[in-house]
Amino acid sequence: MNNTSTNTTSWSTNTQRGDNKPHVMLQILFGFIALLAFCGNGLLCIVILRRRRFLRSSYNLVIFSLAVTDMLTGLFIAGTPGYIIGLSSYPVPSGIGGEMFCRLISTQYFVFVFGKVSVLTIVALALERWYSVVKPIEYKIKFTRKRIYIYVAIIWLISGIANGSKPIKAKLSESSLRCTWSKMPYPKNIFIPSYTTVTFFIPTAITWLSFLHVGRVLKRSPAEQNVRFRNTRKKLTRMCAIVAFLLTMNWLPNQVFYTLSAFDITKAETPLHHFTIVLAMFNSCVNPWICYFTNREYKKGFRQLLCFGRKKVHSRQSHFYSVAGGSERSDVTGRTDLSDGVLHVLSFKYINSGFTNDNKVNNVEMELNSYSTS
Repeated sequence: MNNTSTNTTSWSTNTQRGDNKPHVMLQILFGFIALLAFCGNGLLCIVILRRRRFLRSSYNLVIFSLAVTDMLTGLFIAGTPGYIIGLSSYPVPSGIGGEMFCRLISTQYFVFVFGKVSVLTIVALALERWYSVVKPIEYKIKFTRKRIYIYVAIIWLISGIANGSKPIKAKLSESSLRCTWSKMPYPKNIFIPSYTTVTFFIPTAITWLSFLHVGRVLKRSPAEQNVRFRNTRKKLTRMCAIVAFLLTMNWLPNQVFYTLSAFDITKAETPLHHFTIVLAMFNSCVNPWICYFTNREYKKGFRQLLCFGRKKVHSRQSHFYSVAGGSERSDVTGRTDLSDGVLHVLSFKYINSGFTNDNKVNNVEMELNSYSTS
């Protein structure tokens, strides 16, 4: 059903998989996770795309990439055998279609790739925050939009290659139209620890060393620095750190379990094994909630998208009088529309009536419409 079940089978003799129907409770849990992951991350992608200024920030581009990955995870959980639907329920086609099904779908290759993409994307997010705080000059060079696209492409390439052993484990049996699993030519007690170390433990260590250093630098930042800028940077770093923390906590049990399986300490298809899988897959649906509750701009975007945020119109009138060689009256009427987080002054009128030295009356009237402060 995940790393452990797939790889444990592949080090034994040739076998066929066809009757591994998941438990009803697991089907419900994975169905719920798939729905939340697809819908939640889909909404997050729309929120980012609706506001073009979001796409000007490198960290928003990284978060967008993470949201796309998690959305695809939800989609493939729903369609991959072993999560919601058993492999025996899938009609395996013959020919090249069946071969591709066995190598890419039945091995859960794409789900594993998405998991590793998420881990490496969090590393990119941590390094983005590190450069932003510790090396702001180099940050402008290393985290341009073009470079972010390159980093994302490299992340996907590395993740695809790192899981490249999975497609070669399975092949189609033309006689029975079932997927058969071959014995791997290398020892599992070397491959599995190496795999988890390179694809999870080392990236996680880099992530947390980066965030710890950023935290120290922010704590020691000079007090005379712009307070608003410093607080904004701290809040943004906190949001990214929470995303990284939950990914670490959700994936750690599964990766430890998988590593121990290399030495036959843990066994696949046990309740503990299933729990680690559910926890790892659950990570794909938590990030939209983190963005909503920890970032004001994302919250505003979600509320507007779901029509929770109504337009707020504020009006203010001020009257004040002064007697100094004449009479003076000022009327200030301001109406502002804050629905999209940008101040729009719809009307502003100022009338000044008073006697000048030559006893002439001056009337000044000004109107300003649709002025934006952004």
